[in-house]
Amino acid sequence: MKPEIGFMGPLSTKDILDDLNFVVKNDFDCFEIPLDWKQNYNLNPKIVKEIRDISINHGISLIVHTPYYLPTSTMLPEIKKGVIENVKKSAELGLVLATDNHASNTVILCSCCECCCGMLRGICEFDNPRAIAKSNFVAQVDKDACIGCETCLSRCKFGAIIVDTTAEIDSQKCMGCGLCAVTCPEKALSMKRLDREEIPGLEA
Repeated sequence: MKPEIGFMGPLSTKDILDDLNFVVKNDFDCFEIPLDWKQNYNLNPKIVKEIRDISINHGISLIVHTPYYLPTSTMLPEIKKGVIENVKKSAELGLVLATDNHASNTVILCSCCECCCGMLRGICEFDNPRAIAKSNFVAQVDKDACIGCETCLSRCKFGAIIVDTTAEIDSQKCMGCGLCAVTCPEKALSMKRLDREEIPGLEA
């Protein structure tokens, strides 16, 4: 399964069709626009229809998203289900799930790769341990279940795993992303709670 490649135009874009044609020209899979796109771009019905027709004719997913935090409790069941499925799909593809660094203003959940995400590259490519904050989880190995298949080695972006007879986790390098546990064929890897980062804005 290949990851979708998309493009999101800046909110200051005056002509949304220019961005959409850029998506078509570069053979992207999807085009993201804000939830209130009709108001932002002051589009008339004719332009809206043209945008939809271009998207359909070229097989482009037109993704409408909100720039504001939408609690899952307020989502329609089918939307909530889709969000959960997309999160699982991202993890299976090997994308690191990352969010804001303040609990009171959580507005985004990114699916990051180490080649494109500037923050993830900070630790993966430039060895900056504080480029991103660790999650309050760490991977653990069930030694009885692990068969040393090394599936987890390619999954870990942070060099936190070595495999001898069984997998070994370096808890100092482990960022707690959980990618190793998601596809372990023997279910030998799991995530355990480890409070190691203070989360600003988190209510007690």
